[in-house]
Amino acid sequence: MAFALDDDTVPPVVVAPQAPNGRNAARPLSLHVDAEPTGPDPEVEIGHILVQAQQFADKTVEEAEHVAQTVTQAARAHAASIVERARQQVIDVAAQSPPPISPEVVKVLSAALDEFTAANRILAAELEQLRKTLTVSEPTPSAPRPAQSTAPRPLSR
Repeated sequence: MAFALDDDTVPPVVVAPQAPNGRNAARPLSLHVDAEPTGPDPEVEIGHILVQAQQFADKTVEEAEHVAQTVTQAARAHAASIVERARQQVIDVAAQSPPPISPEVVKVLSAALDEFTAANRILAAELEQLRKTLTVSEPTPSAPRPAQSTAPRPLSR
């Protein structure tokens, strides 16, 4: 049930206070009672608004999921291209590197290097011994050397 106050409607129900002299002290207010509301039911409107809000939320979620899937697919494709480029670079680098040396070859080379090292130590020790021997057999500067004559020697017959 709805009530409306209106000053210009006819026939209103007039309730006005009476002045002591029998005249109206103030202009009367009219009160109308409408049996049927003129607009839609507020509960129906609220329900309609709630349905629209739920539809909007559902649509927004659907769009967000679509965007998320698109971004995820793009990221996966980009990651796959990065991995493929890295694999290709590894293949290129591996093709440029020398072939690996077999363990047998490494053992043979290590043994040869050990033999050369041992031989060098022996040679270094012998050279050191020779140096010491030569420094002992040299005359010291205080001892005179035998004089050699520059004159020709006589021929012996």
